[in-house]
Amino acid sequence: MGKIKKILENELVGGTQTTDVYPVTSVKAVYDENNERLDHILARRGVVNISTNYNDDHIAEVLTLSQALNKVPSSDRTLGFLGTFLTDEGWILYQFRGDSTADWTDSSLWSAIATVKQLDENLMYKRELASKTITGVGTGTGQIAFGWFSTIQFKKGDRGIIALTSSGDVNSVSAYMTKNPNNTAGGYQAIVEANKNLDKGNPLQFPFTAYEDCYIMFNTSAETSVSVTATLYSEYSVVIENEINRAKETENNLQEQVDTLTENVSSNTDNISALIRKSQANSNAVSRPTPIVSKVTSWGPDTFGRVEHNDNYALAFIPIYEGATSLTVSGAKVYNTLLYTDIPSDDNYAEVVVPSWTGGTNNTINISTHPEARYIALNFDIASNSGGYDNLSVLFNTDVKAISTKYKLFQFGGIQNKQVDLGGNNQTNWASVVHGIAAQEIDTLYVIKTRGTIANSLTFRLYKGTGITVNTAFTELVDTVTITAEEFNNTANGDIIKLPLTSKIDISIKDYYTLEVDLAEADAIYSNRFGACDAAASHNFIREGFYKTNHGNWGVVSTYPKGKYTYGLLWGVYLGDDISVNFDRAWQEKFHMNILSSLSESIDSLSESIDSQLVQSTIGVYDLTGNNPEGKPSGARRSFNFTSLELEKGVQYTFDIEYVNKDEINSLSFYTTNVQGTNNYGYVEIAVLEASKPAGLATKINFIPSVNGYLMFNMGATINGSVKVTVSKFENLSNIHTSTIETGTLTGNNEDTTYGNINFKHFSKKLYAGRRYQIRLVQNLIGNVPNTEFKSLSCYVEYTQGSIGGGYEAVFESKTSFENNETIEYTPTKDGYLMLNTYATVNKTFYITIYTQDILENRVEDLENRVEDLENRVEDLESNDSDTLSIKQKAKTVANNNVGIFPIIKPQFKDVYLTLCGDSIFALQSTFTKDEKGVAAVPPTCDKKANANMLWNALGWGNPQYRRFDYGKKSLVGDWDNTWQDDSSAMFIETGTFKTEYIGQTRREDPNFAGKIGTNVMQVSTKIDKASFPHQFDNSEDSWWQRNIPKRFSNSANASVKFTIPAGYSKFDFLYHAHIHGDNVTITVDRGNGVVKVNTVPNDFNGSGTKEANNSVFDLSMANLTELRGGNDTYGIPNMRLYFNITDTSQATTITITKTSDTSKYLIYWGITYWGTPELPYALHINNMAIGGYGQGNIYNLRSAMFKFVYSDAIILEMCYNNLANKSFSSQITSMNTNMDNLKTYFENLGKDISTDIGVWIPHCGQQGYRDYPDTVKCNYAGAEKLAIDKGYKVILNLDKICNDVHDTYYSDMSMSDFMNSLGSNGVHLDIQGQWIYSAAWESMR
Repeated sequence: MGKIKKILENELVGGTQTTDVYPVTSVKAVYDENNERLDHILARRGVVNISTNYNDDHIAEVLTLSQALNKVPSSDRTLGFLGTFLTDEGWILYQFRGDSTADWTDSSLWSAIATVKQLDENLMYKRELASKTITGVGTGTGQIAFGWFSTIQFKKGDRGIIALTSSGDVNSVSAYMTKNPNNTAGGYQAIVEANKNLDKGNPLQFPFTAYEDCYIMFNTSAETSVSVTATLYSEYSVVIENEINRAKETENNLQEQVDTLTENVSSNTDNISALIRKSQANSNAVSRPTPIVSKVTSWGPDTFGRVEHNDNYALAFIPIYEGATSLTVSGAKVYNTLLYTDIPSDDNYAEVVVPSWTGGTNNTINISTHPEARYIALNFDIASNSGGYDNLSVLFNTDVKAISTKYKLFQFGGIQNKQVDLGGNNQTNWASVVHGIAAQEIDTLYVIKTRGTIANSLTFRLYKGTGITVNTAFTELVDTVTITAEEFNNTANGDIIKLPLTSKIDISIKDYYTLEVDLAEADAIYSNRFGACDAAASHNFIREGFYKTNHGNWGVVSTYPKGKYTYGLLWGVYLGDDISVNFDRAWQEKFHMNILSSLSESIDSLSESIDSQLVQSTIGVYDLTGNNPEGKPSGARRSFNFTSLELEKGVQYTFDIEYVNKDEINSLSFYTTNVQGTNNYGYVEIAVLEASKPAGLATKINFIPSVNGYLMFNMGATINGSVKVTVSKFENLSNIHTSTIETGTLTGNNEDTTYGNINFKHFSKKLYAGRRYQIRLVQNLIGNVPNTEFKSLSCYVEYTQGSIGGGYEAVFESKTSFENNETIEYTPTKDGYLMLNTYATVNKTFYITIYTQDILENRVEDLENRVEDLENRVEDLESNDSDTLSIKQKAKTVANNNVGIFPIIKPQFKDVYLTLCGDSIFALQSTFTKDEKGVAAVPPTCDKKANANMLWNALGWGNPQYRRFDYGKKSLVGDWDNTWQDDSSAMFIETGTFKTEYIGQTRREDPNFAGKIGTNVMQVSTKIDKASFPHQFDNSEDSWWQRNIPKRFSNSANASVKFTIPAGYSKFDFLYHAHIHGDNVTITVDRGNGVVKVNTVPNDFNGSGTKEANNSVFDLSMANLTELRGGNDTYGIPNMRLYFNITDTSQATTITITKTSDTSKYLIYWGITYWGTPELPYALHINNMAIGGYGQGNIYNLRSAMFKFVYSDAIILEMCYNNLANKSFSSQITSMNTNMDNLKTYFENLGKDISTDIGVWIPHCGQQGYRDYPDTVKCNYAGAEKLAIDKGYKVILNLDKICNDVHDTYYSDMSMSDFMNSLGSNGVHLDIQGQWIYSAAWESMR
């Protein structure tokens, strides 16, 4: 090393002075103690301020990225360079991502880490909740792609962030908070609207605070080649706060839950013990001591556990697996068995004597002679082995004989002998989804080959999904297994095909897994078949089955009768050879010894959890300094600290006290105040410490509050005396949950082992002061030995993310070796972010995982799930009081979840018009209960909560706004809707004399129609004008008042109606009643030409039928509404529509519809509906054409008026109650057969596919049918369903079956006729209780 000496100025070239000077040298000539040059050290000095470092005056220059890059001299350019500079938008931080400084000026290799504002925002810890990607559908008007986070709900006040990235330029992007998970019907609030700054190089993020309990939706206008990804975060502190609050509530109730469950277990155990003893006492066995029910401690897949008791006998009581022909007992001596058809009683058992047991020999008990048996009691001989038996095993033998002795299997589905296998011509794909199963370390699956040979390989695919529908069961491909034709062909018929997985997987109860088999089309023939199971009605883990024809789209596997049997591909887990078959599900279905035993263990486990060891965590640190003069610590000036810390009742706290100048402190007192910040409302003493007392000034206080209160402490001390109080709270150890915070890698930056370069890894997740973290370090290996090509590794918590400039603290420094997979625990003293750096070669990589031990954060969900599980099992035990459920909830438990049924009416990229047709079960509004939106804001016949209303609320989509003629008019609707105080908010402005009637000339003298009708007529919901229309409105009035649709009409000269469509809506329909005395009308638009189009058909505003709306004329008579082949209405047709499109929605549009001066003609209308926002451009619309008193023949006779002239994309057709609830079978079914044939021909002539466009449904049956001729109505209802299916109609719902199931499940103590009568009107026109069953049924089709 060279020597440096002090020299004189005149010793330098050109020097003249004798003063001392210090040498000036190159930074390349100076080395540190590690022999590293100074210029290398300076190159690593952190973030460089480009705006100030590279100008002589060191002022902050405003620069562009290009200018900033050129400012940095080549000598300062390094890989990973971090630089900040001032822009027009403020300071911004960039990092060079290139592999060579030769590419320094390539701006694409520079990444903007964050603006200063963004860095401040990122100090809030964010937890990623979900990510979703959508693809653009174009940038034209109405071309909007939507993404919904429908499974994540933010509670009111929760804070979150939505981060957006894109693969290219977008036209605009928006994000909203919505009250509903998948539509904006309940209201919404914008997070950001029509932002145009998102592109591939410019990601965006937007914070939000939930204005209500809400969900997040985003949408974009972008080309089809561009995708937009949204990532949703929640602020972690809010999540923890909410979780802790929920946890507290759960913990407070947990002991009560345990006590209740324990009581239930005790009660039910006693009951079963008594029943068993009673049955034993009446058996034919030889005299023996009364058996005792032993607690079985484990119920594994095929091991019942240890039976142990010192008396002579012990008994296990279990359900019999359906289809079992025998059972084999091993590992214990069976004295005898008893078979039962039901819960044991005096007369429902049959004894089966088995051979005496000898060591190692199994007992096989034949139960095939008693197929009616459902339960078996096994009585074990304990006297000969008082030590008990450890490995008792009971195996039920079923019809799967070919595999019953070769393998141990966990079979997800049970064979019900309804459909033994799957296969068929052109059926190329079969699949089924499982749910509700827990299985660990699965490495091999299996299916059963029933028969066949193939020429091509089979492909099996395993998916992980989110549900049991076609759209949710195939979300993520987990593994693909190929089975050769040779393997398949060499497998014996009835044997299993093993499917080895690439790696082991775990299935939890919450997971959905789907297995698919894919055949070549040449092999998709009837003779190649796979094992099947019942996926719908047998409590299987297999929940739904699917199929494809010729590799087309997935469909749901089903057979007649619809909804009863749904079959799936039978599959399961292969566990090994030469053990046994195991069907695990059967003995979990009823409330016998296995459930009682398991329940007791769960209670024991929960009780132990409550009493588990406590751990301490710091929740606050507080300081206080005295107020008294020096030398007078006992003076009158006490100092106070009213904290915001609330101490909770029953929780243990510790106060650790540090004193400064203790001699200057006289006393220190602690209290809880009832109100934060003041003791005026009462307080509770915790402790009073006095220096003069023997106990003196203690350094630790333990305290358990008896009531909640806020910590306050005060002190008598001089200005030189002070204290620091650290408050700790004790938590249950069992409530500490370790979870992963973040993972990352750090690789060296040196080509050789001179280690001249250092490399950094900055983590982005915030670490909080006082919280314990674990840092797991794993190294890459060379062979089986850790790679040693590193000089040192250091770890810090930096207080500013990405930079040590804001300060830092060391976790460890310059660590030169450590064990692979080493875990280091650390608790930060300040909030910050983890950073590691290393001197290492490019061959050396460290893998870093950060864990946190979050108290209560995820434990809450576990506790809730366990309590819920226990509650459900107690519900099984005691048949929980069903009256706590509403009748709708009861109906939902028995209504099939008809996923995929009638998809033509589901949301799609067009408006869908649905016609309802039937008798009074559809037409009549038979309740007084009004719709929540109001009687004037729903479709015709939906103002009361009857059948049509229930369908509309269950299946409607797109949020169309219906407005009846009386919307906003107190004078008309005030008796049914108190929203308005006058008529100033009227939606419709009428000129001329307008009146209202439901029916015309026929029946108009009914006294119920006097002037202003109150609530005594349930079908009425607006003021009517008695006998004001001199004609019939339509043929529905031939017999009675059979359509609940009010009509608003005028024959005044030039009468008109005016209404305004709000801005933002692009479509509206005008609903009118065509009539033989209907007039011509002229339409005018306040905004003139070129704004509104009109057509007589929907979804076509560019076709030949489209007209300029302004000044257009339409005929509202029946002139063009007659079909030469019949099916016409003599007088008029309701639910007729004119379809409008507003091309410019930037402002409101006012429409006026005016009749002629001919006073013999009428303008008859109902109102309007408007919709078509950018978020929801399309909607479902319904037209209820049902007529009370009608049968299938009447419908056919009015077919053209119902189905041709009222536009419909789909029809829901009732098999009329008036036909089915009839006491005649032959004549009714014969008539229905003829008319359903006639309607089929008619529908097909209209171009409709009756298997997809017509949905047929079966109504309920009333009291009289079940009471007076039950056998006939049973034949009528079942026969009508078969008739419709045989003709090719789609039968979408059977309400008679649902009503029967509700009765059988919840009201079996009543007769079926009495049950239907209890639903109102002799079980015909049901009141609100009965209509809730309809609501549940229609909702099952969502």
